[in-house]
Amino acid sequence: TVTVADGSCASSDSVEIEVGKVIVDIGETTIEPNSQSATVDINLTNLNHSVRAISLDIAACSGDDNLVCTECVIDPDRALQFTCSANEQPNGTCRVVLYSTNPAAVITQGRGAIAQVVYEAGPELNGVCGEDACIDLCPINIKVSDQFNEDLCPCPSPGEVCFRTCGDIYPQDCIGGSC
Repeated sequence: TVTVADGSCASSDSVEIEVGKVIVDIGETTIEPNSQSATVDINLTNLNHSVRAISLDIAACSGDDNLVCTECVIDPDRALQFTCSANEQPNGTCRVVLYSTNPAAVITQGRGAIAQVVYEAGPELNGVCGEDACIDLCPINIKVSDQFNEDLCPCPSPGEVCFRTCGDIYPQDCIGGSC
């Protein structure tokens, strides 16, 4: 962020210009314990720049996440010509890389999902209830480059993943009322 101030008058005016700002956001979802098909969105807001490549790690904001990433699937609406890979790291984070082998391919300016990470929830979640059944996932170690391979300034935004446990009843809208 560049701040330009004019202090020549009795009042001081300033203008903030955000250079190269993009937001990488982890989506929110609910996962069944022992599931192998739960997905978490990776959203990108890049209103001023096209994006050529992204790499990031997804980690529990605090504590352990009890999740193992197994794969990554691109969103065809925003990243059709891209390849996405996701690998569980020894430290428990999930390394995600989006890239294209086509030198002309970019993620155009806009906002929305660019990929989904497929997670598997472990059996160690049994007996976890209430707020303890939700964790925050944070994007860390983010690197984003524009169409000229220049680094952009990424701003992370965490997402919440909740586990459906402790006798959740479906459909929940039937509890205490008519269906």
